[in-house]
Amino acid sequence: MNTPVTIASAGNTLPAALACLRQMGYSVSLVPGTELLRAERELEAFVAEDPLQLLGLVKLHELRGESWRPTESEVEDFLKLEPKSSGQSGSSNAINE
Repeated sequence: MNTPVTIASAGNTLPAALACLRQMGYSVSLVPGTELLRAERELEAFVAEDPLQLLGLVKLHELRGESWRPTESEVEDFLKLEPKSSGQSGSSNAINE
């Protein structure tokens, strides 16, 4: 039987994300003169504000490679998730694949 899993982006996920990056062979360091982090491995480099974002960029590249940029339809789907300025609450903007 599968156990449901919910993980929220929070401070306690950052050390785990850093450990995952290192386990995947990335070296992670601060970008000099900034508060940004840089993950590097061979010819790959990713820059983000925290380890969780870095891990997301690594996964994005892993899944999509050089074609990581969104298509027009993907941008449109993303914009549908953006909160409406009308102040509506309680409505779901979930997109089904």
